[in-house]
Amino acid sequence: MKLHEALKHPKVVAGDMWIRPVGWEKIPVAYAMRDGGSRDASVITVPSANGGRLGITFHVDELAGEWEVVMPVVVCDSGKESEKC
Repeated sequence: MKLHEALKHPKVVAGDMWIRPVGWEKIPVAYAMRDGGSRDASVITVPSANGGRLGITFHVDELAGEWEVVMPVVVCDSGKESEKC
């Protein structure tokens, strides 16, 4: 799915699931919605020590490419960032 579709996924909007570019299976980083569904919704990078930091990848190939919706545990189990989950 494309980024705009992933951001509209009901479980992403609800905060239950995260999104990441396809191909990031070994990278312990994803993106989540903060205040999903509201006018003030923003995208945050997760996991982080403080619950997420504003931002998203700036690489055009990743932004324009395919995205997947993943459970947080999948991202947390993929690398050293698990202590932040």
